Amino acid sequence: MVLFNTEKNKVFGFNEYSDQQQIDCIPLFFPDNVGPWSLRYVWMKKRNDQNFLENYHSVGDSKSNVRKSTLHLESSWIPYNCLMINQGHLGNIVWRIKITNPWNQSIDIIEVWRSREIIIENFVFDGKDKIEIKQAEIYNPEVQPAFSNLDQGGSGLKNGSGLTINDPNSPKYYTKDQSENLGKGLWDSGFDIRIWKDYPLISKKQSLMIYNYLIEKRSENISINTGWNKDLNPI
Repeated sequence: MVLFNTEKNKVFGFNEYSDQQQIDCIPLFFPDNVGPWSLRYVWMKKRNDQNFLENYHSVGDSKSNVRKSTLHLESSWIPYNCLMINQGHLGNIVWRIKITNPWNQSIDIIEVWRSREIIIENFVFDGKDKIEIKQAEIYNPEVQPAFSNLDQGGSGLKNGSGLTINDPNSPKYYTKDQSENLGKGLWDSGFDIRIWKDYPLISKKQSLMIYNYLIEKRSENISINTGWNKDLNPI
């Protein structure tokens, strides 16, 4: 098995808010389409910022940190964050890693999910005006602690932040309007965020080969948001 896309083959990256909704993007690897797991792959760039890649993983760089530099989108970030945090603690996100992609000159957000159906259930509205945020009750220790921009800027999380579970004030739905406001607001703020829309399938074997390689080679250019929990997602 060829682990990475060394030939730099391309696929379409989709952003519905851009003048060019589909452009060629280079993924770090191609999934084997075997399943049962599925890939949610995102490429992220910032227009007119030549230092974005270099500074993205730097602590405290508010211009490169997407959420910190778009605090005006707080009302849309909160339900999105809540959805992602709960899916991580439920184990539906098998692992989630952010990594610098020099081939595509982007920050790539690589998420492996338990199934394509779960991804679609949480991100594709298909005529619905809102998506229910399933609430986790048990902490997954592999989900890295979130940092709140909504209080003093530290690690203390307050109710309603959308960044923790078992929070009575967290939103229960992620609406289509919030999703569209977030997507358009990010584009208007200079961020070009593109998705591999097919959500291709990936085998457990290939997924964990890539995960273990990235963990072993971990550097300042790799951030692990959700690690693999062997109990929640056994081989």
